[in-house]
Amino acid sequence: MVDTHQDRDMSTHFTVVAALNLVLAVPAILLGLFVFVGGLIGGGAVGAFSDVPAVGGLVAGAGIVVGLGIIALAIPAIVAGVGLLNRTSWAKPWTIGAAVLHLINVPIGTAFGIYALWAMLQPETDRALGRPTSAPQRP
Repeated sequence: MVDTHQDRDMSTHFTVVAALNLVLAVPAILLGLFVFVGGLIGGGAVGAFSDVPAVGGLVAGAGIVVGLGIIALAIPAIVAGVGLLNRTSWAKPWTIGAAVLHLINVPIGTAFGIYALWAMLQPETDRALGRPTSAPQRP
């Protein structure tokens, strides 16, 4: 690959997008674990002290679902960040998907999601990641 100025610029954007994906995903995973464990503890406490033990199960179930949901939303960001740091060809679709998920996290995630989408949708991105830039010609 020829090292052009545009490729070096995209490399900087890739590093920033990768780092921010990882930085935003780590607190989300910790929050997801906190909600998961909190739901289990809260559900156990509510079930133990309630006249209707099923309410404890509902609280625990809600904590489990919400906690796992938060973790599930953070996983694409981790995969995208690692892929971009390694400059793999499959990092582009993962990063676009993670950027779309970041858009719902107002305001920081939205700003980052817009930046990540901009970086991934540049014409130089495919070349910089070693992806084919056009469909192969058929004989």
